[in-house]
Amino acid sequence: MSTALAIHGGAGSISAQRLETMRETYESALATALEAGKGVLHDGGPALEAVVAAVCALEDTPCFNAGRGSVLNADGEPEMAASIMVGATLDAGAVANLHRIEHPVLAARAMLEQRHTLLSGSKAEDWLVDNDALSTQAPEWFITDERCSQWESLRARGEVALAHESQTVGAVARDNRGGLAAATSTGGLANQQPGRVPDTAVPGSGTWADDRTIAVSTTGDGDVFLRHGFARRVADLVELEAISPQRACDQALSELKKLGGKGGCLAVGSAGPPVLRMNTPSMFRGLLAEDGRLYVAIGKGEAWHAPGAGWAHPPG
Repeated sequence: MSTALAIHGGAGSISAQRLETMRETYESALATALEAGKGVLHDGGPALEAVVAAVCALEDTPCFNAGRGSVLNADGEPEMAASIMVGATLDAGAVANLHRIEHPVLAARAMLEQRHTLLSGSKAEDWLVDNDALSTQAPEWFITDERCSQWESLRARGEVALAHESQTVGAVARDNRGGLAAATSTGGLANQQPGRVPDTAVPGSGTWADDRTIAVSTTGDGDVFLRHGFARRVADLVELEAISPQRACDQALSELKKLGGKGGCLAVGSAGPPVLRMNTPSMFRGLLAEDGRLYVAIGKGEAWHAPGAGWAHPPG
C-alpha cells in the first residue's frame, strides 16, 4: 500500500506583492511540515501520527492562522480550535476556545482517549493540561505584531474577517496499511465574537476520516462549511454516488459557493494521490509524491514546486 500525505495552510487570497515578498517563508514552512509527516510515514508510522506531526509544524509557524500566529478575537485574544479523526475506528477528538495550549492539535489528539469528543473553554483547557501534560504558553506568546495590526484595523471598522493571506491549517494522510487520518487547526476569524466554535472543531464539517471512503480537511468560510457539513458531504459523495475524490471535492465546493462560502479542502482516499481543491485565488498547499519528493504551491493553477529543486510538473 502506497503512503500519501497532503497539507494546507489556508485558502483565500493573497496579493502579488505579499506573495513575492513572503513566498520563500511560506514554502519553507510547508516543506518543514511535509518533512515532519513524511518522517512518520517512511518509518512505518500510522497516518494519525503523520497528520499530528505535520499540523504541529504548521502551528509553530507564525505566518499561518493556527497556534502561534493565530488571529485575535474581539477581546484581542487568541482563541484556537482543532480536531482530529482516525479512519479505522471513526474515533474523533476536538477542542475549541483554547487560549494557552501550545499545540491545539495535541489537545485534539488527547481527546481521542477521553469519554467525550469535543471540549471547549477555559475549564476544558485546564483539565487537558492537568491530565495530559500538554505544553502551555502565556496568551501573549501566540500574538504577532501583524495580527495585532490586523485586529486593531478590524476593530476600528467593526468588522470580522478571514485572515485572507493564510487561514486554517490541516493535513490528511494514508499509511502503508491503508489507514486514513485527518487533522485541522485554526485561530478562527479575526475579531470574531469570543466563544465562537468554528467548523474546524466539528468532525464532519472541518475534518473527516473513514478508511472505507476518504479523509478530508477543510479551510475557508468556516460558518458556511459548518452549516454545509462539508467534510462528511465529500465522504458521502464518494460512498453513495461512487464518484472520485476529486469530483466529490469539486461538487462539494460548488455547493458551498452557492451558500456564499469560499475555501478549499484536502482529501485522500484508500488509493491514489491526494486531492487538493479550492474555489479561491490561492491555497497554501503541499504534498508528498510517490517518488518521495515534496511539492508545494500557493496560487490557483500554479505549477507544483519541489523546494530547492526548481519547478516541476504536478506529480501523480
